Amino acid sequence: NYDTVFYDKDLDHDFASWVFGDSMEPKYMNGEVVLIKETGFDYDGAVYAVDWDGQTYIKKVYKEKDGLRLVSINNKYKD
Repeated sequence: NYDTVFYDKDLDHDFASWVFGDSMEPKYMNGEVVLIKETGFDYDGAVYAVDWDGQTYIKKVYKEKDGLRLVSINNKYKD
């Protein structure tokens, strides 16, 4: 089940996702739509869309020895 969002600009993206929750505020607000471009991993601390266990997470990502560490921007979350 998908929602349709209309926009009048030609923006280069591979897919879109709704933002749920406040963990990435104030940069990405609850209820916004983010457009995502598949690029691969560029560098630690960049914001990525990570698909894990059927969910998409918008987080700052850091590569670690045993996997990835996902970090929220909102300081009220201690990731």
